Amino acid sequence: MNFTELSAALSEMGLPSYRAKQIYSWIHQKCALDYDEMTNLPLSLREKLKEELPLKSALSSASRYPQRTERLNTFSVSAAMNMPKAF
Repeated sequence: MNFTELSAALSEMGLPSYRAKQIYSWIHQKCALDYDEMTNLPLSLREKLKEELPLKSALSSASRYPQRTERLNTFSVSAAMNMPKAF
């Protein structure tokens, strides 16, 4: 689900537009795999999202990407190898 689709779905649920930015950031920048990881969202909203907009539907484009854990591990290793040494 791209940002426009997510924004439209959340708007239909009556949520403010800033929620789309928060959720999109969690999914695509912080690699969240579950609404429970989105700690800046109220618990009641996370529960509502689980029921009305399952994360699997929001991640429908995930098949275009490698598994998120692999992406994180690869990034962590590459970043560590390229970091300057602190003296």
